[in-house]
Amino acid sequence: MIAVELSFGQLKDAVKKLSPSEKLELSDAIWAEDMNIMSLIGS
Repeated sequence: MIAVELSFGQLKDAVKKLSPSEKLELSDAIWAEDMNIMSLIGS
């Protein structure tokens, strides 16, 4: 695993560059009931 430090602003800028389908996939992963934020970081 590689640790990357981002400010919230950098994260928002990165998300703006995603395609609509990538944004939907990210949203689904974040809001999935069985999803742990740490497992998002590790993927």
